Amino acid sequence: MLLGKMATHYVRKMTGGDFEVSYMDGLWTRRIGRDFISDGPAFRYPHDLWGWKHQMERYAEDTKEYWLQHYRPQEGNVIVDVGAGRGEDTLTFSRGVGSRGRVIAIEAHAASFSALKNFCRLNVLTNVTALHLALMDKPGMVRIAESESSWMENAIDTGSRIPGVEIRADTLDRICVELDQSNRFPKNEHRRRGAVRAARNGINDCPYSPHLCGLS
Repeated sequence: MLLGKMATHYVRKMTGGDFEVSYMDGLWTRRIGRDFISDGPAFRYPHDLWGWKHQMERYAEDTKEYWLQHYRPQEGNVIVDVGAGRGEDTLTFSRGVGSRGRVIAIEAHAASFSALKNFCRLNVLTNVTALHLALMDKPGMVRIAESESSWMENAIDTGSRIPGVEIRADTLDRICVELDQSNRFPKNEHRRRGAVRAARNGINDCPYSPHLCGLS
């Protein structure tokens, strides 16, 4: 796409960095060296072009500050990343648990999930299983209310008070069983963090004993 080529030429000229901007699978995507970031369907980029080079490092630093002050991922661990967004934390989790570990990245919002799925594919995060659903206290359907100001302010609405899009909801118990039956869950421990309060009531009978629960 011409716009992507023009953007790539401009960024390289201004910064001298190994950057590329392209439109892939319906999403604008940045290649920063060997790493990729899926930004979204709209062409909106920050003016701080010089900050692109250290974007992945900032992701890692933020993940460690927010989630890893009391726990460090080890080779072979399993992390359930609830509210995975576009993969900002998933990357650090994936690299931390290694090839013998597993990250289950759960994201309810459709656009964010598309970015997450592309992010994992382009960065070859083969130990990540991305699931498009809402983690709740019981299976069924819930409504996701979209914020007009930021995708980070999207919220799950269990009623029907405001307009939104219906999506599948499930419990961590059932997800664990499904993944175990499909041989996608290593026989190991789980580490969890997330963003959906109702999910707490859906993890009582998970067949794997959690050592850390960081649902917020």
